[in-house]
Amino acid sequence: MPEKKNYDVIILGTGPAGLQAAIHAARKKVSVLVLGKETRSSVYHAHIGIQFDDEMKYIDTNKKMETNVPGVFAAGDICGPPWQMAKAVGEGCIAGMAAAAHAKKMRSSV
Repeated sequence: MPEKKNYDVIILGTGPAGLQAAIHAARKKVSVLVLGKETRSSVYHAHIGIQFDDEMKYIDTNKKMETNVPGVFAAGDICGPPWQMAKAVGEGCIAGMAAAAHAKKMRSSV
């Protein structure tokens, strides 16, 4: 049986956004699981409880790129248009910094 691994945070979205988020979080010594948009939205919604828009196309986030599930962040195309590299990278930076802050807060509360 494969060894189970625990992660501090989950980033939804790959490409430039997910990469930026993972880099920023890893710099703060946070373990990150990055899942791509290739995974169907129904999986995120049914198994994790992620909130989507009304059409079930894009993940709803706040300005810190936090989803409705604590410790799960999303960035890039998976959050909806516009489809721009600068937007994706910016969202990735925000998600990574917010993820690192979340992990630090969780560690200090234990």
